[in-house]
Amino acid sequence: MPEKTYNFPCIVQPDLLVACNWRENVNAGGQYIGIPTLLIEVLSPGTAEKDTFTKLNLYKDSGIKEYWIIDPSMGNAIIYRFEDSAIAETRVYSSGHLCESMIYPGLTFRVNE
Repeated sequence: MPEKTYNFPCIVQPDLLVACNWRENVNAGGQYIGIPTLLIEVLSPGTAEKDTFTKLNLYKDSGIKEYWIIDPSMGNAIIYRFEDSAIAETRVYSSGHLCESMIYPGLTFRVNE
């Protein structure tokens, strides 16, 4: 599949990230320049649209394997697993349910805790 190109900088900053190979991907200035494995965004009114649509598409195309969107105001979470720049699987969890990573078995959290 050809690599997508954008006419703007694709610099985004997630709320949390998991980078298993971070030592190999830090430049001389100490900045991480690799592709994280897992990204987590916690929605707020000012970022909800960007996190849900813009970042979802950027992350899907970038080589990230899993993306979590947590919405505290609605009490839910959506977990996307990406494969070959496509959404391979989506799981939706509501308040009180135990969420588990699709790529890191045992990595769990309970929505709204």
